Amino acid sequence: MYYVSNLKVFTHNMWAIYRNADGRFAPAPGSTSTNNIFNNRPAYARGQVEYVWQSAKDQNGRVFDSNTGQELFWDKTKARKGQWDMGHIPGQKYSDMRDAYGKGLLTADEFRAWYRNPNNYIPESISGNRSHRYE
Repeated sequence: MYYVSNLKVFTHNMWAIYRNADGRFAPAPGSTSTNNIFNNRPAYARGQVEYVWQSAKDQNGRVFDSNTGQELFWDKTKARKGQWDMGHIPGQKYSDMRDAYGKGLLTADEFRAWYRNPNNYIPESISGNRSHRYE
């Protein structure tokens, strides 16, 4: 993060942000950002997670992480968090799309439509997805 001016504006990876009245970083006035997607992802669409899981099942009804070969399990009586991750398919990386939105290359509606498209995701093991080693 780099200090830019007496306006208390900072830049980081080409983003202009400032500290708001609460002392939190926020998009700079005039930014194309309409919400805080930089720290908080939108909610998935209704049925999106279920669709991704069902679409990944093999003929025996089992789901595997396509990168690691690890079989994945989902106890639907518990939260999905900690069981498996919604991983992106090649070419649909969240941070790339978030950056495109922040630079004004996508509108907020276009970004949310991309984010909520189940065809952009595959089930992945938590360790495989969060390690970023298969990107």
